[in-house]
Amino acid sequence: MKIKKFFALTLSVATMVSSTVVARAADFTIGSETISSDTTQINVPVTVPAGNSINGYVMKVSYDPDILTPVASETLDATGETSYATAGDTFSAGVLVADLLDSNSDSKNDQIAIGWANGTAVTTTEAPVVTLAFTVAANFSSTDITAEVIQFAENSETLAEPNPSVAKGTITLNSTVLYGDANTDEVVNIDDALYVLKADAGIVTLTLQQIANADVNLDNVVDIDDALIIA
Repeated sequence: MKIKKFFALTLSVATMVSSTVVARAADFTIGSETISSDTTQINVPVTVPAGNSINGYVMKVSYDPDILTPVASETLDATGETSYATAGDTFSAGVLVADLLDSNSDSKNDQIAIGWANGTAVTTTEAPVVTLAFTVAANFSSTDITAEVIQFAENSETLAEPNPSVAKGTITLNSTVLYGDANTDEVVNIDDALYVLKADAGIVTLTLQQIANADVNLDNVVDIDDALIIA
């Protein structure tokens, strides 16, 4: 079960150290990204300042499923199952597990549980500790994404204080909308109306920018009604 796997990760990091010594956890940061409206997928890095020592960690990353959809990594995780995160180059030697946590279907706050551990401590560089990929919904302005570090081991003898640390990033859409310019040629004419009809018929697929431009009646649907207004 996904929940059981997550708590097993927490336990594995806690028991990885030979003794518990209170220490301050490293400062984790989750990337804030500004994207254009024709972006369909983004990579969100989680970083730690260079020079920190990490032997293992467990975190939860929270996101709005109406806007962001996790993309599975091409590599399976340590349990042989689908992974929803990719370890940074410096952390590739360790064991990574990243799975979707079960959530209420009405939730605006879905989560990915991520755990990583290694036999020896790794010293961080400027490169990400781990990176998550998401597809992006059309027609949003901004959305928050947070990383809550549940457990952190600095080395084989030091376990960080139990108080979770939380980092928050924001994904922001930066777009200039030219209403009616469905084919994004920077001119609004009959060709745009025809392009909307093609999209409505499934002949062409609109990018996020084209969707924003073509939805001239602002009903969040691009269809023949928009084509008639453009024409």
